[in-house]
Amino acid sequence: MGPYNPGLFGFLGNGWNMGVERGSRIFVFIVFTLLGLTFLATTGVLFYEFQGDGWFAYLTLYSHLFLFFPTFGILALFAFYVPAVVFTDLYWMHVKPAGRLRFIFGFLVIASLSAWLGWLISHGNIPAYWQLTPAALNSDRGSPVGCKNNEGACERAPILSAIKKVREESQKRFGLAKFVRICTPDPLLEIPQSVSIERYCFASGSKMDGARCCAAQEAFTGRLAELYAVEENRSLTGLVHAVLLPFKAFFLLVLFAVGALLTAWRKSVQEYYALLVPKIERGVVVGAFAVLFFPAANHGFLQSTGVTYGPYGGSIYPALAPIVSIIFGAWAVLLVFFFFSRFEKDTVSMMRTLGFLGSAVAVFQYDAIIDYTVRFMGAGSDRIIVLIYVLLTALGIGLLLRFGANDATAEVDRAS
Repeated sequence: MGPYNPGLFGFLGNGWNMGVERGSRIFVFIVFTLLGLTFLATTGVLFYEFQGDGWFAYLTLYSHLFLFFPTFGILALFAFYVPAVVFTDLYWMHVKPAGRLRFIFGFLVIASLSAWLGWLISHGNIPAYWQLTPAALNSDRGSPVGCKNNEGACERAPILSAIKKVREESQKRFGLAKFVRICTPDPLLEIPQSVSIERYCFASGSKMDGARCCAAQEAFTGRLAELYAVEENRSLTGLVHAVLLPFKAFFLLVLFAVGALLTAWRKSVQEYYALLVPKIERGVVVGAFAVLFFPAANHGFLQSTGVTYGPYGGSIYPALAPIVSIIFGAWAVLLVFFFFSRFEKDTVSMMRTLGFLGSAVAVFQYDAIIDYTVRFMGAGSDRIIVLIYVLLTALGIGLLLRFGANDATAEVDRAS
């Protein structure tokens, strides 16, 4: 029998059956396609509304939303397609007792949790820059009105001027950690030296001590909230983001659940889907690599906007960031161990050692990693860097499809 190439949608048809029901494949295809369209939609609306008004600055400052999901997020969807299909089919056809009920219940729980997280995050105290219309942002003249922040005359810099300065400095240096102020020092500890030292304050556009900079940050976020309180000042991008944010939360929760539960059901996967194990292993490794860019970009966003926002007015989102990093870091290590579980003991030991070393580097060089993230996947990114991420995404998808076609050819040849 000649070689069989299933093409892009081959896994939906009968050509790649290999013990998987067609309904499972179609269900996951519909869900993942919908998720991918929502990723593209949010960034597309940002470009539409802010084209000519600094859209690229918002793309990079908020790279965890507007850059990660349309690139590495879509790559993760391609990578996790086969694992998600196997996960769905396993629960629908083989898990006992009540596998189907457990699958439906889990799906509804994740969907509900995603909706709740989306609502919780989108109802923070301080709006993002792009949640205001270009006209509203352009209307701000700083405080006092019409002050020139480059001459040190501003108590609060104009919003667009502060955004521009953050972008400029992020492209000149690795990270902005030195400019983040401690506005609520621990009363039981000595006052940090950074509170009294004068250094550049992005919220005012001039050098000042920590107390004055914190006051400027409070005025800065207060102005954002004041503008956002007027409904006419709320952007279309902000509305679309609020509607589609639960889909992004759903994406992350689903990938976590699929990866963790496939690892837990590893023996059943190998029993019922032996021919698909290479695809699953390849997918979870590529997907884990892609998803790890999210917590990195997330921390970069918090650092680069923290120099103007300050402590975020008690928003819950900064508190969630370390939890997300820990959870997905452990998740990625778990998946790697699963991937190398069938290899020789020496290989497994080597990968575990590398995993522990990588974890140690992440812990002890945490600030340095975030600084590099700000420069290369955050506020400091330029168009060439963004193009590189797009090309890496396209390359990763192409390789996944190519390897998938080769797998199908080899499996059909073996069967004949």
